[in-house]
Amino acid sequence: MKKLLSVALVGLAACTTPESIKDRPVDWTADYTVSWETMANCLQSEFPSSIVSPRYNQRNKTAALTISAQGIIAPGPVVAEYQVSQGESDDRSRVSQKSWAGGTFPGRKIADRCGAS
Repeated sequence: MKKLLSVALVGLAACTTPESIKDRPVDWTADYTVSWETMANCLQSEFPSSIVSPRYNQRNKTAALTISAQGIIAPGPVVAEYQVSQGESDDRSRVSQKSWAGGTFPGRKIADRCGAS
């Protein structure tokens, strides 16, 4: 049953694009005691077997990180997207995550680890 579910999720994710994941609901949001830039850089480094496409906006102090599976020739399906922004002060950040499968994806644990640094 678990294998069937995994195959189904991969099949669903196969048709995801950065544009289609934007329509998904936010899975979770959390505040951390590290700067938005530190958080974004940490998240970007935590997905070595995936392709991370970051978009940083220094003026607005935000970052969007799209996580894609490895593809044979190019990036594969998008599996998650993080939105990182400055929190109430320069040393705080707010992170939200959307994923194709919903839930916490492994990203919440990764963000918690990055937020503890």
